[in-house]
Amino acid sequence: MNFSICRFGDIARSEWDELFLNSKTRNVFYAWELMRASSHSFESAREAWIVVGRQEGALKLAQPVRVLRRSGNAVVEFVKVISAEQIEPLGLDNISRRGVVDLLDFIMKAFSATEVRITAASERLRQKIIASGISRRVSQTGKKFGTQISMPRSEDEFRASMKSDHRNLLKRKLRKGDAAGLKFRLISEDSGATSEDRQAALHRLTELHRKRFDSMEKTSFFVQNDVQRFHAEIAEQGDGSVSFEFIECTLDETVIGSIYSVATRGEYVCLMTGFDPEHSRLSVGFLLMYRAVLRTIELKLETFDMKVGAEAYKSWWSQDRYKVYS
Repeated sequence: MNFSICRFGDIARSEWDELFLNSKTRNVFYAWELMRASSHSFESAREAWIVVGRQEGALKLAQPVRVLRRSGNAVVEFVKVISAEQIEPLGLDNISRRGVVDLLDFIMKAFSATEVRITAASERLRQKIIASGISRRVSQTGKKFGTQISMPRSEDEFRASMKSDHRNLLKRKLRKGDAAGLKFRLISEDSGATSEDRQAALHRLTELHRKRFDSMEKTSFFVQNDVQRFHAEIAEQGDGSVSFEFIECTLDETVIGSIYSVATRGEYVCLMTGFDPEHSRLSVGFLLMYRAVLRTIELKLETFDMKVGAEAYKSWWSQDRYKVYS
């Protein structure tokens, strides 16, 4: 495999889409639409690049990197796309253990680097690095856990898989929400949502998310300017190889909660939630999560991904974990 460096805009969409659709890489954030939006942020840095691998001219591997220069030394960092949890080169399966060595050697030489840093390596990437015998050359300091649900074929199967006390709690919360008049609506391509609809939904979600975090006297990365620009661009350009959706909870026609997700490649990934803390007694966040589970089943997707984090509510829904190494 021949390696080189370029900017994201130098790669034709057709060849990127082909690599993305044929790759087993577990990272929906490599979809063209998300990479394009993210590149506008990470390419604003002077030394941000895409390392690509080609065989007979065909694109077989791609990994965004950023060069950090400190005290005359260069550290190359694998870039994590905004809102992604894991780093894994697109096309990882196309490269051998020896190819991993060649890739890192190329990166070190191309940027005159003293170190390669991977801050959120997937389990598959870590195993490939270990198998190549070069783990000592890659900075890794710890691990985190993400939570996912392997989806059944129906709502009945999902409820049957739950513990009886969990099933009873779910029924009580659903009854309480119904009695209070809670309603839910989907904003997506399937529901006929326009770019303006998605942007309005993103604004409502952000304000609800901000309101919740303000009530806890905490700050959230989601309201940062670069993250908001990223999601605003996604909302504006619409669906392509991925589908962006909002499920909103309303009370008396006022939106009091929202969950924002992306669906692609067999996965439904929860990007963010937000709800009005004044209505916390109605378990709005819990009910939105359940609606997202049902939506995953409706779309016949294999996995519902709640992403990395130690929030207690995630363990209520599933004990299935995946590892991310930093």
